[in-house]
Amino acid sequence: MLRLLVLIGVVFAVAACEPTPSPSGFDAQTFEIQASDSILGGNDVTATSADLSGTWVLVTDWSTCVTIGEEIELRNYSLSRLEIVQDGVQLRETREDCSVANTPLLGLTTVVPPAAVASANPMFTTAFVPTTGVGAPYTSGLEVQMWGLKFTNPVVEAMPTDASDPRVIDADNDGHPGVTLKVGGVCDLYAVQRAMMVRTGTQGADGNFSGEGSRSVVQVALGASQGFCAQAFTTVSNQTNNHWKLLRVDKQGMNLDQDGDGNVSCAEIVQNQAVFTNWIEPDDTRCAAIKK
Repeated sequence: MLRLLVLIGVVFAVAACEPTPSPSGFDAQTFEIQASDSILGGNDVTATSADLSGTWVLVTDWSTCVTIGEEIELRNYSLSRLEIVQDGVQLRETREDCSVANTPLLGLTTVVPPAAVASANPMFTTAFVPTTGVGAPYTSGLEVQMWGLKFTNPVVEAMPTDASDPRVIDADNDGHPGVTLKVGGVCDLYAVQRAMMVRTGTQGADGNFSGEGSRSVVQVALGASQGFCAQAFTTVSNQTNNHWKLLRVDKQGMNLDQDGDGNVSCAEIVQNQAVFTNWIEPDDTRCAAIKK
């Protein structure tokens, strides 16, 4: 338990730095998604096994406030495949990001190509569930997602500021440093990014989990096909409006194994997202509220 409390303390010490605005490029990365008013929407799905080992989908809906004359809410949507192995009160999680998306900024949608999304995979962490059943608490380990970076210590190392830094890699193998983000069909942004996340929540009557989270993102532009793409904006993570849910997708849950190969793939998760997810629509008043 002491180890768990220390870990939580470290995570929230990192997150506590977030209210201080810092320069960033376009924070997130999108494909077209029909936005709705609640991430907790979708059809009811039930996880039937008391043993949590198996395949799950992590649905995260993050809120970021961007200052462009006024405060604008940018929402980041992602679907991740988690392979979980339960060992007592610990859940060893292997995470594979399947899709990453966000809402448009200044009318432009920034697309993260599949190669860029996949470049962070796999990610490993350990979550904690001291008990199971309705209302049982869930605390994730610190999750670190890196695009175009090769760090010795991903949590504490300073971000590189130029493409010549040896820690910068061409993660999507397209000949440009970092990863290439497609900005509104207008230009390309070459960037590196580190996102650190922690999630807390509870188990529902259906056996699945949901809750809130803290997320800190730093993105550094290393170049662009046009100067506009590398323009930096001030961003602040809107922690009180972050939401997530963790849903079982193997035979003990939604059983999304459509091809019958005994494995639920990222493709099957993305293809079936309408069954279990409605995204939260951006609302700039959420950003105005955190300024008060």
